[in-house]
Amino acid sequence: MLAPKGIAMGVVYIPLVFCALFFYHERVAYIFSGLATVLIILGYLASPTGGVENQYVVVNRILTIVSVWVVAVLIHRQKVTQQQLMRSEEALTLGWRGAGNGMWDWNILTNKVSLSDRFKELLGYKPDEMNDSFDEWLKHLHDDDRDKTLAALAQHLENKMPFNVEYRLLTKEGEWRWFLARGQALWDKNGNAVRLAGSLNDITEMKKSNQEREELIASLKKSNDELDNFAYAASHDLKAPLRVIKNVSHWLQEDLAERIDEESIEKLQL
Repeated sequence: MLAPKGIAMGVVYIPLVFCALFFYHERVAYIFSGLATVLIILGYLASPTGGVENQYVVVNRILTIVSVWVVAVLIHRQKVTQQQLMRSEEALTLGWRGAGNGMWDWNILTNKVSLSDRFKELLGYKPDEMNDSFDEWLKHLHDDDRDKTLAALAQHLENKMPFNVEYRLLTKEGEWRWFLARGQALWDKNGNAVRLAGSLNDITEMKKSNQEREELIASLKKSNDELDNFAYAASHDLKAPLRVIKNVSHWLQEDLAERIDEESIEKLQL
Protein backbone atom coordinates (compact mmCIF):
# COMPACT_ATOMS: atom_id res chain seq x y z
CA MET A 1 0.00 0.00 0.00
CA LEU A 2 2.74 2.46 0.95
CA ALA A 3 4.98 3.30 -1.97
CA PRO A 4 8.73 3.42 -1.23
CA LYS A 5 8.86 7.04 -2.24
CA GLY A 6 6.07 7.95 0.15
CA ILE A 7 7.72 6.10 3.01
CA ALA A 8 11.06 7.77 2.40
CA MET A 9 9.54 11.23 2.22
CA GLY A 10 7.40 10.79 5.36
CA VAL A 11 9.30 8.73 7.91
CA VAL A 12 12.40 10.87 7.48
CA TYR A 13 10.83 13.53 9.73
CA ILE A 14 10.16 11.24 12.69
CA PRO A 15 13.77 11.40 14.06
CA LEU A 16 13.26 15.15 14.31
CA VAL A 17 10.90 14.58 17.25
CA PHE A 18 13.54 12.57 19.10
CA CYS A 19 15.65 15.71 19.29
CA ALA A 20 13.33 16.72 22.13
CA LEU A 21 15.10 14.15 24.32
CA PHE A 22 18.10 16.48 24.47
CA PHE A 23 16.05 19.31 26.00
CA TYR A 24 14.90 19.67 29.62
CA HIS A 25 11.43 21.15 29.09
CA GLU A 26 8.77 18.55 28.43
CA ARG A 27 6.80 20.67 25.91
CA VAL A 28 9.71 20.78 23.49
CA ALA A 29 8.51 17.41 22.16
CA TYR A 30 5.28 19.04 20.97
CA ILE A 31 7.22 21.88 19.34
CA PHE A 32 9.34 19.43 17.38
CA SER A 33 6.31 17.33 16.45
CA GLY A 34 4.55 20.47 15.19
CA LEU A 35 7.62 21.39 13.16
CA ALA A 36 7.79 17.88 11.74
CA THR A 37 4.09 18.04 10.83
CA VAL A 38 4.58 21.30 8.95
CA LEU A 39 7.56 19.88 7.07
CA ILE A 40 5.62 16.74 6.16
CA ILE A 41 2.75 18.81 4.76
CA LEU A 42 5.10 21.18 2.90
CA GLY A 43 6.96 18.21 1.50
CA TYR A 44 3.75 16.77 0.15
CA LEU A 45 2.64 20.08 -1.36
CA ALA A 46 6.04 20.61 -2.94
CA SER A 47 5.92 17.32 -4.83
CA PRO A 48 2.30 16.55 -5.72
CA THR A 49 1.46 13.36 -7.54
CA GLY A 50 -1.71 12.22 -9.15
CA GLY A 51 -3.79 9.10 -9.41
CA VAL A 52 -3.51 6.08 -7.18
CA GLU A 53 0.06 6.87 -6.15
CA ASN A 54 -1.09 10.16 -4.69
CA GLN A 55 -3.57 8.32 -2.46
CA TYR A 56 -0.74 6.16 -1.14
CA VAL A 57 1.37 9.22 -0.42
CA VAL A 58 -1.52 10.95 1.40
CA VAL A 59 -2.10 7.90 3.58
CA ASN A 60 1.63 7.72 4.26
CA ARG A 61 1.74 11.37 5.29
CA ILE A 62 -1.25 10.93 7.60
CA LEU A 63 0.25 7.86 9.24
CA THR A 64 3.56 9.65 9.56
CA ILE A 65 1.93 12.64 11.25
CA VAL A 66 0.09 10.32 13.63
CA SER A 67 3.36 8.52 14.37
CA VAL A 68 5.11 11.83 15.00
CA TRP A 69 2.51 12.90 17.54
CA VAL A 70 2.41 9.48 19.23
CA VAL A 71 6.18 9.70 19.67
CA ALA A 72 5.79 13.26 20.94
CA VAL A 73 3.23 12.19 23.55
CA LEU A 74 5.47 9.33 24.71
CA ILE A 75 8.48 11.66 24.99
CA HIS A 76 6.37 14.23 26.83
CA ARG A 77 5.23 11.64 29.37
CA GLN A 78 8.78 10.43 29.81
CA LYS A 79 9.98 13.97 30.41
CA VAL A 80 7.21 14.65 32.91
CA THR A 81 8.05 11.46 34.79
CA GLN A 82 11.74 12.32 34.79
CA GLN A 83 11.08 15.80 36.15
CA GLN A 84 8.78 14.46 38.86
CA LEU A 85 11.46 11.97 39.82
CA MET A 86 14.10 14.70 39.88
CA ARG A 87 11.92 16.92 42.05
CA SER A 88 11.20 14.01 44.36
CA GLU A 89 14.90 13.21 44.65
CA GLU A 90 15.71 16.88 45.27
CA ALA A 91 13.06 17.07 47.99
CA LEU A 92 14.39 13.88 49.54
CA THR A 93 17.94 15.23 49.44
CA LEU A 94 16.86 18.51 51.06
CA GLY A 95 14.91 16.56 53.68
CA TRP A 96 17.94 14.43 54.42
CA ARG A 97 20.15 17.49 54.78
CA GLY A 98 17.66 19.25 57.04
CA ALA A 99 16.88 16.27 59.25
CA GLY A 100 18.69 15.93 62.55
CA ASN A 101 18.67 12.17 62.22
CA GLY A 102 20.67 10.14 59.76
CA MET A 103 18.67 8.77 56.84
CA TRP A 104 19.24 5.59 54.85
CA ASP A 105 17.65 3.93 51.85
CA TRP A 106 18.18 0.37 50.63
CA ASN A 107 17.02 -0.82 47.21
CA ILE A 108 16.73 -4.52 47.91
CA LEU A 109 16.38 -5.50 44.25
CA THR A 110 19.65 -3.86 43.21
CA ASN A 111 21.27 -4.00 46.67
CA LYS A 112 22.05 -0.29 46.32
CA VAL A 113 22.30 1.60 49.60
CA SER A 114 22.16 5.38 50.06
CA LEU A 115 23.38 6.95 53.30
CA SER A 116 22.74 10.60 54.01
CA ASP A 117 25.56 12.97 54.89
CA ARG A 118 24.07 13.27 58.39
CA PHE A 119 24.23 9.47 58.79
CA LYS A 120 27.96 9.54 58.08
CA GLU A 121 28.44 12.62 60.24
CA LEU A 122 26.93 10.80 63.23
CA LEU A 123 29.77 8.29 62.87
CA GLY A 124 32.38 11.01 62.49
CA TYR A 125 32.89 10.65 58.74
CA LYS A 126 32.82 13.12 55.89
CA PRO A 127 30.48 12.26 52.98
CA ASP A 128 33.32 10.90 50.84
CA GLU A 129 34.97 8.93 53.65
CA MET A 130 32.30 6.24 54.03
CA ASN A 131 30.94 3.96 51.33
CA ASP A 132 27.23 3.65 50.67
CA SER A 133 26.79 -0.09 51.04
CA PHE A 134 25.13 -2.69 53.25
CA ASP A 135 28.51 -4.28 54.03
CA GLU A 136 29.89 -0.93 55.18
CA TRP A 137 27.08 -0.57 57.72
CA LEU A 138 27.50 -4.18 58.79
CA LYS A 139 31.22 -3.60 59.31
CA HIS A 140 30.49 -0.89 61.89
CA LEU A 141 27.84 -2.91 63.75
CA HIS A 142 28.79 -4.27 67.19
CA ASP A 143 29.19 -8.06 67.27
CA ASP A 144 26.92 -8.39 70.31
CA ASP A 145 24.13 -6.52 68.48
CA ARG A 146 24.51 -8.19 65.09
CA ASP A 147 22.21 -11.20 65.59
CA LYS A 148 19.31 -9.31 67.14
CA THR A 149 19.53 -6.54 64.54
CA LEU A 150 19.58 -8.90 61.56
CA ALA A 151 16.78 -10.93 63.14
CA ALA A 152 14.64 -7.78 63.53
CA LEU A 153 15.43 -6.87 59.92
CA ALA A 154 14.38 -10.30 58.68
CA GLN A 155 11.16 -10.19 60.74
CA HIS A 156 10.26 -6.86 59.19
CA LEU A 157 10.97 -7.90 55.60
CA GLU A 158 9.36 -11.34 55.84
CA ASN A 159 6.57 -10.87 58.39
CA LYS A 160 6.11 -7.07 58.25
CA MET A 161 6.92 -6.68 61.93
CA PRO A 162 7.92 -3.12 62.97
CA PHE A 163 11.62 -2.42 62.52
CA ASN A 164 12.63 -0.49 65.61
CA VAL A 165 15.92 -1.63 67.09
CA GLU A 166 18.75 -0.26 69.22
CA TYR A 167 22.34 -1.16 68.41
CA ARG A 168 25.91 0.09 68.67
CA LEU A 169 28.00 1.41 65.79
CA LEU A 170 31.72 2.06 65.72
CA THR A 171 32.65 5.68 65.01
CA LYS A 172 35.68 6.93 63.16
CA GLU A 173 37.34 7.75 66.51
CA GLY A 174 36.92 4.16 67.65
CA GLU A 175 34.05 4.84 70.08
CA TRP A 176 31.02 2.59 70.32
CA ARG A 177 27.88 4.73 70.34
CA TRP A 178 24.24 3.69 70.76
CA PHE A 179 21.76 4.35 67.96
CA LEU A 180 18.04 3.85 67.46
CA ALA A 181 17.16 2.67 63.94
CA ARG A 182 13.65 2.80 62.53
CA GLY A 183 12.65 1.63 59.08
CA GLN A 184 9.75 0.87 56.78
CA ALA A 185 9.81 -1.45 53.78
CA LEU A 186 7.84 -1.50 50.55
CA TRP A 187 6.50 -4.78 49.19
CA ASP A 188 5.42 -5.72 45.68
CA LYS A 189 2.10 -7.39 44.81
CA ASN A 190 3.66 -10.79 45.55
CA GLY A 191 4.62 -9.77 49.07
CA ASN A 192 8.34 -9.50 48.35
CA ALA A 193 10.21 -6.60 49.91
CA VAL A 194 11.69 -4.33 47.26
CA ARG A 195 12.84 -1.30 49.26
CA LEU A 196 13.61 -0.31 52.84
CA ALA A 197 14.21 3.20 54.13
CA GLY A 198 14.49 4.70 57.58
CA SER A 199 16.29 6.90 60.08
CA LEU A 200 19.16 6.66 62.55
CA ASN A 201 19.16 8.55 65.84
CA ASP A 202 22.07 8.82 68.29
CA ILE A 203 20.78 7.80 71.74
CA THR A 204 24.12 7.43 73.52
CA GLU A 205 23.44 10.22 76.01
CA MET A 206 19.97 8.86 76.72
CA LYS A 207 21.50 5.44 77.34
CA LYS A 208 24.02 6.96 79.75
CA SER A 209 21.26 8.84 81.59
CA ASN A 210 19.18 5.68 81.88
CA GLN A 211 22.16 3.76 83.18
CA GLU A 212 22.93 6.47 85.76
CA ARG A 213 19.29 6.47 86.84
CA GLU A 214 19.27 2.69 87.20
CA GLU A 215 22.47 2.84 89.24
CA LEU A 216 20.95 5.54 91.45
CA ILE A 217 17.78 3.49 91.94
CA ALA A 218 19.89 0.45 92.83
CA SER A 219 21.91 2.54 95.29
CA LEU A 220 18.75 3.90 96.95
CA LYS A 221 17.32 0.40 97.19
CA LYS A 222 20.52 -0.80 98.83
CA SER A 223 20.38 2.10 101.32
CA ASN A 224 16.75 1.34 102.14
CA ASP A 225 17.59 -2.31 102.73
CA GLU A 226 20.44 -1.31 105.04
CA LEU A 227 18.14 1.06 106.94
CA ASP A 228 15.54 -1.70 107.34
CA ASN A 229 18.20 -4.06 108.67
CA PHE A 230 19.49 -1.40 111.06
CA ALA A 231 15.98 -0.62 112.31
CA TYR A 232 15.31 -4.29 112.89
CA ALA A 233 18.61 -4.74 114.77
CA ALA A 234 18.09 -1.56 116.80
CA SER A 235 14.55 -2.59 117.70
CA HIS A 236 15.79 -5.99 118.79
CA ASP A 237 18.58 -4.46 120.87
CA LEU A 238 16.19 -2.03 122.58
CA LYS A 239 13.68 -4.75 123.45
CA ALA A 240 16.28 -6.89 125.24
CA PRO A 241 16.90 -4.42 128.16
CA LEU A 242 13.17 -3.85 128.50
CA ARG A 243 12.61 -7.57 128.90
CA VAL A 244 15.29 -7.66 131.60
CA ILE A 245 13.70 -4.76 133.45
CA LYS A 246 10.30 -6.39 133.18
CA ASN A 247 11.63 -9.67 134.56
CA VAL A 248 13.41 -7.92 137.47
CA SER A 249 10.24 -6.02 138.29
CA HIS A 250 8.29 -9.25 138.31
CA TRP A 251 10.83 -10.93 140.58
CA LEU A 252 10.83 -7.98 143.00
CA GLN A 253 7.08 -8.02 143.11
CA GLU A 254 7.03 -11.70 143.97
CA ASP A 255 9.84 -11.53 146.56
CA LEU A 256 8.69 -8.33 148.28
CA ALA A 257 4.96 -8.74 147.96
CA GLU A 258 4.50 -8.97 151.74
CA ARG A 259 6.84 -6.03 152.54
CA ILE A 260 5.73 -3.27 150.18
CA ASP A 261 2.47 -1.40 149.98
CA GLU A 262 -0.02 -1.40 147.12
CA GLU A 263 1.30 1.89 145.64
CA SER A 264 4.78 0.40 145.21
CA ILE A 265 3.33 -2.74 143.65
CA GLU A 266 1.48 -0.61 141.07
CA LYS A 267 4.69 1.25 140.20
CA LEU A 268 6.53 -2.05 139.69
CA GLN A 269 3.80 -3.23 137.38
CA LEU A 270 4.24 -0.15 135.19
